[in-house]
Amino acid sequence: MNSLWSWAALRVAVGLDPAGGPDVSGISIDSRTLKRGDLFVALHGDPGPRFFSSYRSDRDGHDFIADAVSAGAVGALVDHDVDADIPALCVNDTLDGLWQIAAARRGHYPGKVVALTGSSGKTTLKNFLASALDAFASEGSYNNHLGVPLSLAQTPISNGPAVYELGTNHPGEIGPLSQLVSPDVVVVLNVSPAHIEYFENIGALRQEKLAIVEGLSPNGILVTVDDPDLNIPSGVDSLRFGRGPSADVRIVDETRSTVVLQTPAGRLETDIPGGGRHRAMTLAAAASVLIALGESPGRLERIRSSSIPRGRGNQISCGRVTLIDDSYNANPASMRAALEVLAGSSGGRRIAVLGDMLELGKDSARYHRELKSYLDGVDGVVCVGTHMRALDACLDRRSRLRYFEQAGQALIDYLLSATRSGDVILVKGSRGVFWSQGFVASLTEAFEAA
Repeated sequence: MNSLWSWAALRVAVGLDPAGGPDVSGISIDSRTLKRGDLFVALHGDPGPRFFSSYRSDRDGHDFIADAVSAGAVGALVDHDVDADIPALCVNDTLDGLWQIAAARRGHYPGKVVALTGSSGKTTLKNFLASALDAFASEGSYNNHLGVPLSLAQTPISNGPAVYELGTNHPGEIGPLSQLVSPDVVVVLNVSPAHIEYFENIGALRQEKLAIVEGLSPNGILVTVDDPDLNIPSGVDSLRFGRGPSADVRIVDETRSTVVLQTPAGRLETDIPGGGRHRAMTLAAAASVLIALGESPGRLERIRSSSIPRGRGNQISCGRVTLIDDSYNANPASMRAALEVLAGSSGGRRIAVLGDMLELGKDSARYHRELKSYLDGVDGVVCVGTHMRALDACLDRRSRLRYFEQAGQALIDYLLSATRSGDVILVKGSRGVFWSQGFVASLTEAFEAA
């Protein structure tokens, strides 16, 4: 078992006197996914007023300590005495304790640290950078008040770089996360109306994204999309990427599968993993980070299509059709990018199965209707969900195929019967519409069995 933490170091991290105990190989907040050798952090289902959570509950992690022990936990972080067969670190608040452990790991981490945010594409950029830099990267989309400290706490000590993504759906969230990560390079990949429901307007969302500089280390660098509406704080060194003449890393030519970048280090042509204009921008952002770290942008050649996380535009050949699985999440900008990819696809008909874009606030209906202007080159649209009624109502007879209240077996049956050999089907919507239901996996299985 590789040791991630000594027991004495964990005790010191949470403010206790050092003492002997088991070495810990990992940190877990979920007894169902805990691995043998982990420290189990017993969190409460309600994080309190400091943090927003869509999943507040009265559940208590302390009730699952026995399950954690059975799964192989060697210790627990608790806020009261518990009857367990493993040693415990007792603190006033276990969430605070997790943040303290994360801060201690960051304080001893010698390598360069990158933190990134954006309305879409964060996990893809994180994976691209992990491949290009051979860096440690936070797991999945761990980007909130739980995921960021958990990722930091699980970072092995290394001289290599580490990459973390920071997310938000409420004002005031990114600043504290950035301060915890204390990055050497920060990235604002893009800003669009995603998770805007709790923000006054898009300007307030831009301000929240730029709060990522609050934790920037001395002499650190901000990498940001070349957007005139992003007001870079004075005194912050920056690199801009984009397609305009003022970008430091500029896209000067591109096809669906390749991009040419003009950078301070010279001109570079490279393949676009997965293809698409939106991923060309992600590569430009990655090149900017490499330059900010003093690395060659030629490291982009290390990135492969396998770096694209599941549900972010992966193409799946199954049976007689091709599925484009972009089901992990959606906002107006990422919808447009996905529809551009679909329109450029070769084969039979190009069919878009579009689910609700959630957390768009009072302008939600308008954002859904405006998707109509992005449908050039799309042969048919299936709308799914309450919010998508707004788009469904304004489609013409040629493009409107069917409407469904939710993604389920009825939608699968329809797609099996209505599609032909060679058709390309895009599945795109917010996480709760398709991804949480495992819809694409069920659809793939159905087509392969047909």
